[in-house]
Amino acid sequence: MSHKTVGGQNNLKEVFSSAELTGIWRSSYQSISYDPLSHHLMSDAAKSYAKTFIQMHQYPLISRKISARAGYMFKQGVDLVKSYQCDSIVSFACGYSMLGFLIAQASNTDVRVIDTDLAEIILD
Repeated sequence: MSHKTVGGQNNLKEVFSSAELTGIWRSSYQSISYDPLSHHLMSDAAKSYAKTFIQMHQYPLISRKISARAGYMFKQGVDLVKSYQCDSIVSFACGYSMLGFLIAQASNTDVRVIDTDLAEIILD
């Protein structure tokens, strides 16, 4: 996935992208985020680090907050596509998100989904 190892021989530390961590937290509460897919895109190492991050920064609600935000965006997207008969969904800085695909699927419409992000995220 999108992470790298930094530091000297005795001080190796993996650095994970915010896109990967956000995807992990977003998929933690699938009934809130409406995202049953993102967790499949994440490495086991990143999943482990996400738990460590929560403990280190004493931020136990981050998964719920990110899931709620994703659920809101999902519902808004579905409503927009259905109400205005959109022919495309464009997601800027999509990261490890399947949001466009999920909106298109839930809308039961034939819309084109275009996801954009940095090359190292898209090609990962």
